[in-house]
Amino acid sequence: MTFVVEIAGSASLTADLRRFVPGYDISVEVDASCRSMGQVPLHRYVGVLAGPKRSKPMSVPNQGPFRTELVTAALEGASSGARQTVQKRVLQRIRAAILNGHLTGGTRLVQSELAQILNVSTTPVREALRHLEAEGLVDIDAYRGGRVRSLSREELEEIYAFRAIIEPEALRRAMPIPKDVLETAERIHQRMQSVEGSAEFAILNKEFHLAIYSAGSPRLVKIIGMLMDPAMAYVSASLRENEALLDRSLADHAEILEAVRRDDVDAAVAIQINHFTIPSEALDLD
Repeated sequence: MTFVVEIAGSASLTADLRRFVPGYDISVEVDASCRSMGQVPLHRYVGVLAGPKRSKPMSVPNQGPFRTELVTAALEGASSGARQTVQKRVLQRIRAAILNGHLTGGTRLVQSELAQILNVSTTPVREALRHLEAEGLVDIDAYRGGRVRSLSREELEEIYAFRAIIEPEALRRAMPIPKDVLETAERIHQRMQSVEGSAEFAILNKEFHLAIYSAGSPRLVKIIGMLMDPAMAYVSASLRENEALLDRSLADHAEILEAVRRDDVDAAVAIQINHFTIPSEALDLD
C-alpha cells in the first residue's frame, strides 16, 4: 500500500512510522522533502507499507479492507496531530469504514482490536463508538460489545417517509437564507463536486442540507440529523453502484441553491421534494 506521511521533528522515518504501525515492514522511496511548521520541521515521505510481520493475523471482521482502512488512518494520524485530537481521528476513521462498506451491518466491534489496529488506547475507541451509537451507526450492548447497526427495509422506508414530511417544512422555515449560511452551503456543494468516494459524498450531502436548514428551526435540524445518520451507510453503498445518481444529486443541489438565491420558497421546496426520489431509487424503496 502506497502512503504519504509527514512527521514532525525527526527525519528518522522508519522508527517514527513503527510507532504508529508496529509489526509492519516499511520501506521508503528516495523521494523525500522537508518543510517547516512554525519552528518544527516536517519531513514528507512517499513510501510503501508491506507486511504484516505477524505470523497470526488478528481476528478482525472483514480483515482485508478493514485493516487497510485503519492502518491508513494510523499513518495519516502522524501528520495531523496538532490539528485533530486522537478521539476525532478515531471517530472519523471508524465512521468512514462503516460508510465505505468495509464494516457491514452486523459486524462485531471489539474495542481492544480496534485500539490495537489504530495504535491508540481503548478510551478514544470507546468514546468513538458511543458517538457512533448516537448517530445510529452502531449498537452497543453492555455485555456483548458493539456491532455495526443493520436496518430493515421497513425501517429505511419509514426514515425516508418521515424525512419527506419534515425536510420541506425545515426548508420553508429557513428561508430567506442569510448570506453567510448560503455561502457555507455553496462551499459544501463545491467540495462535493470533487470528492472521491461515496462515503465522503454522503457525509457532505448531510452537511449541505443541514447547513441550509440551520437558518430555520434548530429543533428540526436535530431531528433530521438523527434520521439521516442511520441510513447513510446504505445510501453510500448504493451510490457506489450508480454514479448517475451522484450527478443527479449535484444537479438538484445546484437548483436548490439557485432557488434559495432568488428567495423562491415554492421552487426550492418543489426541488427538495423531487430530490427524495434519489435515495428512494438508490435503495429501491417504494
